[in-house]
Amino acid sequence: MNMMTVILALGFTQQAQAADVMHCYASSYAPDVTDKLAAHPDITSVTDFNCGSGTPSLDELLAHDAVLFYSDGSFSDTVGLGNVLADYVDAGGTAVEAVFSVADNIKVQGRLLDDGYRAMETGSQSSCSAGLVPELADHPLLAGVESFDGGSSGYCGSAATATPGADLVASWGSGEALVATHEPSGAGTVVALNFYPPSSDARDDFWSASTDGVQLMVNALTGGGGGDAGGSTTLTAEGSCPGPVTIEITGNPGDTYVLVAGESLGSTVIPGGSCAGTELGVESAGVLNKLGPIPDRDGDGVITMTPDLPRGACSYYLQALNTSDCSMSDVAKFETGGGFADEFDAGFDASIWDSLPDGFDYVDGQLLVSGDSRTMRTVDTYVPTNISGTLTKEESCDDQHVVLSSDPFYSWSWSSTPGAISFVWNCDTKYIYGQSSSASTSCSELATYDISIDISGDTATFRTSPFCEDVVFADSLLTSGPLYMYIGADDDSGTASWDRIELTE
Repeated sequence: MNMMTVILALGFTQQAQAADVMHCYASSYAPDVTDKLAAHPDITSVTDFNCGSGTPSLDELLAHDAVLFYSDGSFSDTVGLGNVLADYVDAGGTAVEAVFSVADNIKVQGRLLDDGYRAMETGSQSSCSAGLVPELADHPLLAGVESFDGGSSGYCGSAATATPGADLVASWGSGEALVATHEPSGAGTVVALNFYPPSSDARDDFWSASTDGVQLMVNALTGGGGGDAGGSTTLTAEGSCPGPVTIEITGNPGDTYVLVAGESLGSTVIPGGSCAGTELGVESAGVLNKLGPIPDRDGDGVITMTPDLPRGACSYYLQALNTSDCSMSDVAKFETGGGFADEFDAGFDASIWDSLPDGFDYVDGQLLVSGDSRTMRTVDTYVPTNISGTLTKEESCDDQHVVLSSDPFYSWSWSSTPGAISFVWNCDTKYIYGQSSSASTSCSELATYDISIDISGDTATFRTSPFCEDVVFADSLLTSGPLYMYIGADDDSGTASWDRIELTE
């Protein structure tokens, strides 16, 4: 099961943090902005829209969590763009305005301007300097921002101030407003960034790409992090997998979090973003979901999720990362307590078995298997610790079998098979066939047998009572993850019988 399958199976949905962004530009340097936003871990997608040649519709905007708009030339329709952006904010969207739309020269018109939606008032194009000075040091829009250098040109709007009702978050060292935020309609948010988004990677005199201009844009688009960086992130995972479970992340009110998962304990170093270099405690980690801002519940920040986990998700280790202060929770893993039992007295059970193949029949509380190479697969995959059952060896070559396999289309084979491990009689010999070798012992008595297959790590022990010695076999398949179970027989001349089968995880 790949990581995307686990994401969908867990049923996590994104909460307050924006991730899908429309990039509305009238600039020849836009590709630099697209590349930087798309590479940031807090942005899941970037849709480019050339607003110098067209205007997005409200439906197109509503398909995104936030829009970044700016200009270096004329917008196609400054009034129409301002009207639809105001409608988007009314519908709960986040609109982020940057230079030169922030400056008076080529700013957006329409309702965004006329009805008081903008977060910043400015004069014409100017040059600002001396970096960033926090006005609200703990504000989420400054999370992860340590420095900002506007470059030798320092493009900005002159005499910039926050509009009435807006919050001034940061200023240029030269005194002009740099970051401001406003919630004009009580639904969405307008953020003003008084700098030109393309960086020195696009042209030498633009803002220095070695400073945190990208983080400023990402914070504006996502709501940022913020809160008090207390480094107190906890993750609890309660319940038995598969089935309904509870995942709870507790941390700082206002902070943002991601939930990551890995297939084993180990380490993954975060390659980029605000927590670049942070070492997670799980191997080959992937982001399951972006979460936040974390709700403030009676003064305690708590996110609670109650997914119904499938078996394929049970093998993953989870860890929560606070993307505001880069603190991490301990690693958690769900207890597994699944499995099934089939006494065969109620006929075919479609909740356990995928289908009823030819040669299988239910008679008087037994599963009867007739013919060669007959096998039946479970619906689900499992991580078994024990498989037990009862069978009757009435003839020498009834040859009942149990198989564990990663292959949903496995066909019975009297040989070692990649992706499968088989527990079987071959007439008067009891075998374990692994992926590349086998082990066996004599077991010829005609009798009713209780079988037990105990699995610990990569080692399986095939026990039978009352006769025959144990067969012990090690195979890496047993630690590879969830497996299908097959049951059946290869009866040379008659009908083989099973009285019950049970799997415990």
